[in-house]
Amino acid sequence: MMAAGAAVAGCALFTEIPSTPLQQAAWQGDIPAIRALVEAGANIDAQDDMGGSPLYWAARGGHPVGPHQCHGEAADRPAVIAALLDLGANPNLPDTRPKGFGRSSGWTPLFVALHHEQFQSAAVMLERGADPNIRSDQGLSVMEVAAAEGAPPELIALILAKGFDRQPAHRRQ
Repeated sequence: MMAAGAAVAGCALFTEIPSTPLQQAAWQGDIPAIRALVEAGANIDAQDDMGGSPLYWAARGGHPVGPHQCHGEAADRPAVIAALLDLGANPNLPDTRPKGFGRSSGWTPLFVALHHEQFQSAAVMLERGADPNIRSDQGLSVMEVAAAEGAPPELIALILAKGFDRQPAHRRQ
């Protein structure tokens, strides 16, 4: 289809699922499709009306493709996260929503991975430059989300090792 001139950007629709071809490929964990779309000119950090970038949708776990996986089963796919980062995805890009489409959370893909218990994916993002000190629009820290979702001790240690500031901003005076 791309060879015939199909637009790789797609169109953004306000839905509960990713709405561009690249976001859909990332959500499904289809690395060959991700690479083909980016090579054809798709924007690696394009955000839909839900505020999600391809990395954001991959961090949610999405719907895996393949005959041995159930529809709707979320899969922690660190290889998909790594592929998107290799292609230049920004791990610190917060979700944004235009006026009239609800409130954005300011969550980065790291927050999303932690919230959806995609702990291996979260570790890949931390190892590859995700900022552990970014706070959500509501003031939540990465560590608070990790603890609330039952992140394993190794991931908590990695968040600390990557420079998480234990001193909240309001106490640094």
